[in-house]
Amino acid sequence: MSAHQAGVMRLPSELRQRAWKALVRELGIVGATRFVMAAESGSGDSVEKYAKLWEGMSLDEVHEEILKAKASGQI
Repeated sequence: MSAHQAGVMRLPSELRQRAWKALVRELGIVGATRFVMAAESGSGDSVEKYAKLWEGMSLDEVHEEILKAKASGQI
């Protein structure tokens, strides 16, 4: 785990969740995911990373966001 990742993990869960919701609100799920992926060093478990990124969203919600992103050409 990098120093950056260790610092993020020390943030209170509520703060991480609020930050993620703010990113999604401003950038959309795809933009927020891209931002977080670019800001991280790339090490670690990607499954765990996405589980945390999409925490609180149902599978249908994640799927809908992916379909919207594809339809708009974001991915």
